[in-house]
Amino acid sequence: MDQFASRMRSSTLISHQIRSRCTTRASPRLPSRARLHTPGRLVSETPTPAAPASPLNSRWLSDLQARIRRIASVESRSGKHEEARQLLRLTETQWLGFLAGRDGFLTGEGWRGLDRHQVNWGDMVSSARRTAYVWVVSGHVNNVMYNKFAESARVNWILSHGKRDGPEAAKEWAEIMSPRGVGLILKSIKTDFKFPMAYPDQVTVVYKLAERPTYASDHLKLDALLLSEQHRRVAARCIEEVTIYDYRAAKKAVLPPHMVDRLAETYELQEEARREFDERANGVFKAIQEIEAKE
Repeated sequence: MDQFASRMRSSTLISHQIRSRCTTRASPRLPSRARLHTPGRLVSETPTPAAPASPLNSRWLSDLQARIRRIASVESRSGKHEEARQLLRLTETQWLGFLAGRDGFLTGEGWRGLDRHQVNWGDMVSSARRTAYVWVVSGHVNNVMYNKFAESARVNWILSHGKRDGPEAAKEWAEIMSPRGVGLILKSIKTDFKFPMAYPDQVTVVYKLAERPTYASDHLKLDALLLSEQHRRVAARCIEEVTIYDYRAAKKAVLPPHMVDRLAETYELQEEARREFDERANGVFKAIQEIEAKE
């Protein structure tokens, strides 16, 4: 166990810094307000796309856990089965962070657009087939529902930016979700379906900015992940563009500078989460590879 603890510390897998800043079921840490109004630091002249990342197999986590379970389930020759069990517990308790945080999504409770939202029987489309003796009924969540989940989550995620600054700020952010002044209109959405959810299940939806907004931005580019809580897998991914629109002037507009600052702050937190969860995942890969090498 001493050797295991040493390895985990050296790989920063369970370091105090990472646990305190990126725990998936904890409220998010926000930067100090002193960082908000610093043009040129958080907000640049041109939008900044998300940092390029190696494409991730949507099943990378479940494949990794299968490798860990193989060692954890038996008395392995290397005697590392208990170490493997600890790695398995880590990936199971922090699965949301590993799947979404590593991709730049903020996964703390205050950031989730939908948090373990119940999938209902009526959300599904069903089919039936007859076997030799009985009819077998099966179904999956209607594809239309994925976009509805995303729509609800998008609104909640945007509104969450105001809730951190008190009632007046919350009211101001709520206004941009209405057609009374400067507001947001969904221009496009592309949904990639990864896994057919079915009743009973719960869906969690997280959002992120695909690029850092600027004071001149007349649109926002967003990504969303819809995750099955039962299967702990990505069920769908949405790529969206939202137009900033002045309903009174009937033309495109920009957000107030302090809102842009708040969104830029969110973008910085996303990049921090991406780096930290990628480091944590690499620590797990390294640990299990070392165990497998001794088998």
